[in-house]
Amino acid sequence: MLKLLLMLMLTLASATHALQSPAHAPEFSGTSLVGTAIRYQPGAPTLLVFWASWCPTCMKELPDMITLTNSNPWLTVVGVNLDRTAANGLAVVEQRGIPYASVKDGELTIADQYQVRGTPTLVVINASGNIIQITHHLNDELRAALAAIQPAAQPAIPTPANAQQTVQPTSK
Repeated sequence: MLKLLLMLMLTLASATHALQSPAHAPEFSGTSLVGTAIRYQPGAPTLLVFWASWCPTCMKELPDMITLTNSNPWLTVVGVNLDRTAANGLAVVEQRGIPYASVKDGELTIADQYQVRGTPTLVVINASGNIIQITHHLNDELRAALAAIQPAAQPAIPTPANAQQTVQPTSK
């Protein structure tokens, strides 16, 4: 019941709360769901994905997120898993073949730094460490923000429709 209430509150918050993003992305470090060290610091175009195993939208958009990740090798994707029990997030990573590392953030320390108010939250950061876009869905605004930070001479960012035709996600 508590999980359902928390999910409802986060969903409502994401629909009604306008995030006030910091101009510069906060650096962070932590332990991934598989036990390795993760550190975010400026230097490469980055997409932060705040997600949880109990978030239905996160799970629904996961195949498109995997496709986006696999078809854009120039983009650093870092997941931030908000499950209080890391084993729940790890199960999703293993079952769904998520190709990017996810840092454990069950205490919401990183989420608070980024003023996350719902899941999923997607944060586009340029190579200089400036936040370009914060959104809650894989949408045209997100793709436009990614295109804006894409290094020169890189292939175009596919939409889910043509990505499914040209790129087959693989487990890493």
